Amino acid sequence: MIKLKKTLIFILLAYVFILVSRFHSILVGNIFIKQLDKAMVMKDIPKQKDILKSVGDSYQVKKGLNQVFKGNRDELLNYLALIGDTKVLKKYFNVLDISQINEKTKLLLLEKSLASGSLKLATKIMKSGIKPTSEMILRNLDSISRENDLKTIRNFVSEIKKMDLMDTLLEYRDIYGQDPNLKALIHYVAMRGNLNWLKVLIENDVTVKLEDIWKNTAFHLIVTTLLPDTLDKKVDFINYMINKKNIDILYKNRDDKTAHDLAVDYLNKYKKLLEENKNSDSLIFKEMIKNKIKVYKKLDIILGKLQRD
Repeated sequence: MIKLKKTLIFILLAYVFILVSRFHSILVGNIFIKQLDKAMVMKDIPKQKDILKSVGDSYQVKKGLNQVFKGNRDELLNYLALIGDTKVLKKYFNVLDISQINEKTKLLLLEKSLASGSLKLATKIMKSGIKPTSEMILRNLDSISRENDLKTIRNFVSEIKKMDLMDTLLEYRDIYGQDPNLKALIHYVAMRGNLNWLKVLIENDVTVKLEDIWKNTAFHLIVTTLLPDTLDKKVDFINYMINKKNIDILYKNRDDKTAHDLAVDYLNKYKKLLEENKNSDSLIFKEMIKNKIKVYKKLDIILGKLQRD
């Protein structure tokens, strides 16, 4: 009788433990999903990474993400590629190493990581034996050009070399319809004023005089780019190209303009704009125009001297 009572007590305690564990799991899962939802609404990627990595249970991560994306596998893989964190990937797929993820899924993740500009993740997937196609790279040149960490770029390029795809990064243009202007990677790098990518491309003997469909070279595009945060990068970018390469900057685009011609055009445009707004009360606007004039004056001097020489 005593043994029976002990057995019943043990069974009861085990049952209570299971109920408590399930309740705790549900509670943790709900809190995790709410926190993740909030971070996703705020578009706070670092916060999302921290939340996902803080959940110790792979089951909860998988269940939570499946719930957030309502079982849409394509959107979920896009998200995992955007997050670009191997710890999160290993937790979701419940593996010790990403090499254990099946080949088909890794290939999808590789393309999605290139599309989202997650070169660190793309590099790790390539190291696991998955090779991108030339088309896959060319379709995502714009995203690839966004990476600004020098070590990440060099590691990515190192894997691309091993796979005999370096010409794709150095010479090829997007001929697959994503970019009607037929830009190569050097063009996207110039449009972003990405000095670290430029360093790596020049180290690998990129053809700086490559032209897009409008016959614009990297020189033309760094002068004319209006993408955010590129104004203060223009001078350093051009100086680096000039110092590292023996470059003829007299190439003219389809509008018969050299890079220097374009710099002068922009300088005159902003001078005129400042004159037209000299009586404006907006000090911030006028200061912004003055900064642009200052940069284009420097470009005028640098490119003008090269053109005269």
